[in-house]
Amino acid sequence: MGQYRANTKIWLSHENRMVHEGDVFETTFPDGMQLGENLTQLDAKKTRTRNKPESVTESVTDDAVESADSGADNLENNEEAA
Repeated sequence: MGQYRANTKIWLSHENRMVHEGDVFETTFPDGMQLGENLTQLDAKKTRTRNKPESVTESVTDDAVESADSGADNLENNEEAA
């Protein structure tokens, strides 16, 4: 169980109880839950993480460009036929 401090009055729905501002309490949150600004975790690990942008390392290949060009050609041919 982790130890937390309530920064605001909040309802802990997974325990069906109210926690008032300033209260220090212990609980185990469901897996995957991230803390908002209304709680501060008092024990070691941080539970809130930020998503880091992934670097784009893929390059556009000639095949991808040709594929895109052929799609445009098909569109032009369909317009001429109409």
